[in-house]
Amino acid sequence: YVEDEVAIRYQNSERAAQEFPNKPPLVKYCIALARYMHSPLLEYANLTSEEVRSLSIHPHQNLLSSEQLSWALETAFVDIVNLVSVEVNKATDNNYYASALKYISGFGKRKAIDFLQSLQRLNEPLLARQQLITHNILHKTIFMNSAGFLYISWNEKRQKYEDLEHDQLDSTRIHPEDYHLATKVAADALEYDPDTIAEKEEQGTMSEF
Repeated sequence: YVEDEVAIRYQNSERAAQEFPNKPPLVKYCIALARYMHSPLLEYANLTSEEVRSLSIHPHQNLLSSEQLSWALETAFVDIVNLVSVEVNKATDNNYYASALKYISGFGKRKAIDFLQSLQRLNEPLLARQQLITHNILHKTIFMNSAGFLYISWNEKRQKYEDLEHDQLDSTRIHPEDYHLATKVAADALEYDPDTIAEKEEQGTMSEF
């Protein structure tokens, strides 16, 4: 059983007409159901504000004003999207997936659009989080607020043709500010002696762990 409130709204929506202009409503309904099974979060994130407010989320939601309900829903979206995080290169190639970007901490709708346009102008996938700064995609303040919620998946084939080394921690929700802590935990788990850890840290090669 799958909740079909979103699918019911999608089948006759403008978005459905743009995505599948030649498909009947029933097919669009089934597509939305399948998408919901795969990722309820993305289906909700692709709804308009009015569509989200019209969903039956709580029996007492009608006691809230439209503004209060919108604020509560947006807060929930921000919490969950940042918990899940967004893969940068996938967002570049997939507008449906990119809909979650506006809920990343430090973003919002306008910054999410600017971020996506900057990535698309770059016209090549990113290999490391640091490129968000070195390629002038994000300002430092926004980067510090959002970096832990934007990850870059490891791609071994692409890595072979690039000089930039991918840090495995770029594929996690660990913030770059805390990479040194994560590598120390890994080094301790591998039972390296303190002198070796200190030497690697001084050389800037902690990522070898």
